[in-house]
Amino acid sequence: MLFDGISIIVTLGFVNQNNEGRPELGDEFDHLADICSAQAPVEVVVVDRAWPNRWSRVLRVLGAGPARIKYVPCKPSPFIDIGYRAVNAMRNTGAIVASGSLFAFVDDFFLVDGAGVDACWEAFAQNGRILCPVHRPHLWPSEKLGEQVFSGHNPGIYMCSRTQFEALSGFSEHFDGAHGEADTEWENRLDRLLDTTPGWGLRLRKHGLMWRRTHHVNGVPPQRRQYPWSDRFPELNLSFLAEEGQEWLFQLLKREPAVSLNDYGKKLGSESLRCNRAFYEHVCVPRLKAGEFNTTTELTDQEVERLRTNTCSHHCGVCQREDRECQIQSYFTMPADNRVVEQMARYQERHGQAEPCHDPWAGLR
Repeated sequence: MLFDGISIIVTLGFVNQNNEGRPELGDEFDHLADICSAQAPVEVVVVDRAWPNRWSRVLRVLGAGPARIKYVPCKPSPFIDIGYRAVNAMRNTGAIVASGSLFAFVDDFFLVDGAGVDACWEAFAQNGRILCPVHRPHLWPSEKLGEQVFSGHNPGIYMCSRTQFEALSGFSEHFDGAHGEADTEWENRLDRLLDTTPGWGLRLRKHGLMWRRTHHVNGVPPQRRQYPWSDRFPELNLSFLAEEGQEWLFQLLKREPAVSLNDYGKKLGSESLRCNRAFYEHVCVPRLKAGEFNTTTELTDQEVERLRTNTCSHHCGVCQREDRECQIQSYFTMPADNRVVEQMARYQERHGQAEPCHDPWAGLR
């Protein structure tokens, strides 16, 4: 059942949130507890792709306040199954089960405060303005007061209305989840939509409205792969995922994490199955220039050929790899899911008000 309120969609893609974090004890949620102090109508949707059995821990930290809590595992995704974060699949999962009229997609290492939630909802409820928190203080010199229109990249915090999200058909799941252009592509689509649709103004930044980062450590999800997707591409250099992933799991079970989370996180983030920048430049940008706000649809043969014959640069290690042809073929073998709006409608029809701990993908794994 939909409600007139804000859905805070938190994507849990990491293991530790700070240097002293003990995820097995659930303390990776403590920094979200202040959401419960919000006076606005709010629900918190936690999408967990790292340890997807933490409902009791979520309830312990977030269940004391009036906010509605939903906890779901991420939907099946070939990129998640081979070890990538695939954050767009997580965000889309949160939107599918969310009930609010305003969405706030938040990475899991932000201090989301109740007063900030109230400010965002008040601006939207009064006249539909999107007031988006920031997390980089240097963007806000002390002499700049009041509200300012902004567009472009706002890393880690993404806000839009349900109507706007549906008009864009959600986040694109073509990106493999490694560090790349996925967030830039979403921001460009949202800006173009807001700038060309009557009655929708660009987003606003307000001095002092910040959700700061925690001292987090990027981790690696400890679960094993569910499906051997990488076996379809024996030429792809994915051996480090399996080898170091198994070592990480072994060390985790011993409770002696000798593996460097920082080093592994950087390696995982820099190693792409296929080049995200090349996809953005040769598929997304031409679609945007043609006035298409929905860039989540399947690739055409012409777009695939454009990827095959172009790279993002001559210095890109991914574009220059020997498995370039396998990268291109992966767009057919592991296609993106572009049915987000359809899944949102089907979920609301079937489930209405979801149970707090719910798996909309039961039976699909």
